[in-house]
Amino acid sequence: MGGGTASLEHEPATVRKLLFKGGKLYAGDVMGSLCRWSENLTECEMKKEYYTEVWTIALNNACDTVYTGRDNEIIVADITEKKDTRFSETGQFSNTVTVNHTFPGRAPVVINGDDDVLVCPSRSGMDLQVMRKKDNVYKEAQVLKKHDMIVNTLVMDGDMLLSAGWDSRIVFGKWKRIGLSFEVC
Repeated sequence: MGGGTASLEHEPATVRKLLFKGGKLYAGDVMGSLCRWSENLTECEMKKEYYTEVWTIALNNACDTVYTGRDNEIIVADITEKKDTRFSETGQFSNTVTVNHTFPGRAPVVINGDDDVLVCPSRSGMDLQVMRKKDNVYKEAQVLKKHDMIVNTLVMDGDMLLSAGWDSRIVFGKWKRIGLSFEVC
C-alpha cells in the first residue's frame, strides 16, 4: 500500500481536527467547515459550513449525524445531502449543516457505538457530562467530577471511557449496564 498526500492547498483555513470513519477522512477547520474526503484522499467530496470553529468531530455509525464542538457549545447536525427548495422548485444542494440541536458543553466529544451515550466536558472543562439520548435528544444523565483542571482528550471504547487533561491525570470509567451510568475506576 503506497502513501500519498491529500492537498488542502486551496482551503484557506487551518484544519483543527481529523477523524477517520466509515472509510472516509473528515476534517474540521477554524473557519467552520467540515469536509469529507474520498476514500483515496484525492478529492473533497462534501463540504458543509458551520460558521463556527470545529474543535472536535464525532460521527454516528451511519455517518449521517455529526457531533462538533468548541469551547462553549456542542452541535448535533445532519450532514446528509438535502436540496434547499426555499428559492426555487428544483432546489440546490445546501452547503450548510442542518442543526438538530445544541447544548452547553465543550470539545472534545465522544459517542458510543449505539449512538445513545455522549460524553463531553462541561463549559468549565473540568467536569464530564454524560448525556443519554431519549426521543432523539440528548439529556444530561450524569456528571463525573474527577479532574482538577481542563479535560482536553476523551476516548470511549465499548464500555470504557478514558479522560485526560491539564492536571496530568488519566481517569478510567466503566459503563454499568445496570443503572446506566459510568463508574469511575
